[in-house]
Amino acid sequence: MRSEKVDGAAYEQALKQRGSITFWVSDDAISAWYAEPTGKRGAQLTYSDLAIETSLNIRLIFGQALRQTEGLVESIFKMMSLKL
Repeated sequence: MRSEKVDGAAYEQALKQRGSITFWVSDDAISAWYAEPTGKRGAQLTYSDLAIETSLNIRLIFGQALRQTEGLVESIFKMMSLKL
């Protein structure tokens, strides 16, 4: 077993980064967020399958109820200055 000297500040930063969350939203995902009109009678869908699947995956990852996930997704988009 080899012994390495570890910089205390670097170690603290590494520990903090373990809790960091980064979200990337591609231009393709932004353009596909809302559902295309179906042309059929009745209420039209608001969100695409991509938007619903993304939200459900976030829900599963964080173990949240649907409304909590809706709030989380809205707050993430607000911080990213995305109007979705």
